[in-house]
Amino acid sequence: MYKEVVLGGDVWDLLDELMIYMGNPMQYYEKEVKFGVLLSGPPGTGKTLFARTLAKESGLPFVFASGAEFTDSEKSGAARINEMFSIARRNAPSFVFVDEVDAIAGRHARKDPRRRATFEALIAQLDGE
Repeated sequence: MYKEVVLGGDVWDLLDELMIYMGNPMQYYEKEVKFGVLLSGPPGTGKTLFARTLAKESGLPFVFASGAEFTDSEKSGAARINEMFSIARRNAPSFVFVDEVDAIAGRHARKDPRRRATFEALIAQLDGE
């Protein structure tokens, strides 16, 4: 199915490498090999569809959140980030996708202490802390 997604440039090479990883994730997970991909581009270019397709093809649990969800909640964004990664770890190996990360990482978001704390929590989780 992922071959039906329209991609450009060197993305196919990266995708093939990622699919090798996802073909046997426990082999990498047990060795604590971390693999991450940052998808960037303007809205409407298929980043979310691409991520969902990869997760489905791999059979891995898909943990999804939108950056806006971390700012529109009673619970702190940092707590929600930590909760999301806790779920991902309990279901590891898993596929974590944060859509619209600019809501917590964009230039304007850095001026807001709550959003900055949320972004710092995301970075800490990505670093494995």
